[in-house]
Amino acid sequence: SYTTLLKGSAQIATSSAFTLSPTVTSLNNGQPLNLLSGDLNEDNMINSADYSIPQKALGATSKSPNWNGNADLNKDGIINAFDLAIITKNIGQVGATGAWTSPIPKTSTPSASLNTPAVGGPDEGTGGYWLWIPK
Repeated sequence: SYTTLLKGSAQIATSSAFTLSPTVTSLNNGQPLNLLSGDLNEDNMINSADYSIPQKALGATSKSPNWNGNADLNKDGIINAFDLAIITKNIGQVGATGAWTSPIPKTSTPSASLNTPAVGGPDEGTGGYWLWIPK
């Protein structure tokens, strides 16, 4: 049994338990994981510091000098009240914590590498990586 911590850009971390399988390994029993958005300063919590980032860029678009693509949380091309509402909804949330690395295995095998490209995930072929951490 293992636990993985997942954190996307501008999101707090979430964890999921799973059992490693030689064929297919599913996180969260195959159910979608909910990653909460709004952590714009990447400190794994959503608070007023995160709210102030899009507030300073309110009305900005990708052509604006103060554009911050991470602050466009709903990806509609403009930093507006909808982005602030996402942060407001998630304010006070703190992400899962734990070790973010595993010791390098003494026996090196392709499946033991921490730098194995993801297969079957959303980043397949784009440089994404899976990371699993023993309980």
